Amino acid sequence: MFKALAACPDAEIIRPDMAKYSEIGRAVRAEMLRLTPLVEPVSIDEAFLDLGGTEKLHVHVRRSSWLHSPGELKTALRSPCRSG
Repeated sequence: MFKALAACPDAEIIRPDMAKYSEIGRAVRAEMLRLTPLVEPVSIDEAFLDLGGTEKLHVHVRRSSWLHSPGELKTALRSPCRSG
């Protein structure tokens, strides 16, 4: 933070809302678990999902559609979202 303020002294500092961050993190994790029980959390907002063998569960959805089109999740959570 010190380096950032030194480089940009007029920066507006916005305090994080950890309660909101945790709430959104739980909602994202619930969506992950809706796709597969094999979720390996990396952090509060990142995880690896094993979607192998889920074709029968998600017949009407391409396996990668949720991961490559996070717009549905963004709309549901009313929060910015990306995958990668």
